[in-house]
Amino acid sequence: VTLEDKRAAQDIALEGVVTDRVRLTIRSVYSARFPDTTLSEVRVFARREPISDEQVSALVRTWIDAQNAGDFGAYAALYADPLEGVKRAGSRVTSYDRAQWLDDRRKMFKRPMKVGADDLRFGRSGDRVVVTFRQTWASGKYADRGDKELQVIRQSGALRIAREEMLFSEVIK
Repeated sequence: VTLEDKRAAQDIALEGVVTDRVRLTIRSVYSARFPDTTLSEVRVFARREPISDEQVSALVRTWIDAQNAGDFGAYAALYADPLEGVKRAGSRVTSYDRAQWLDDRRKMFKRPMKVGADDLRFGRSGDRVVVTFRQTWASGKYADRGDKELQVIRQSGALRIAREEMLFSEVIK
């Protein structure tokens, strides 16, 4: 913890969730170091590196590889909690929370599938990176393609998918 100016509010960089206990500890450290002053305000923030397009591209590759390998555990680990998922298959649209999404996807993993993604495009929305791409998906006698959107956040120090939506789906088989 670095305290630069004993009269001004202090910016203290911490990783993870800041609790009242952490704030009290900071106040105690400040008071011990500067006993002749009072701390009127402590601003606490998590110093986070911005999420790069390259990091999101790597996450998308890992997500695709997990599906193509049939590795449900690796796939499920890529999702944030909470999660919002929107599934489109042709004209059918279904929304899910994380538990429902993973339950639906667990069924999907019972058969081999082939997933691909092309034309990744990146945007930002607050602390999220929004990546859209053209997805192809095939399993058994069913195949579709369409634009997919993933919203990626940093959670517990790792990149996670916080929202997934198939924006449109064209059944091709």
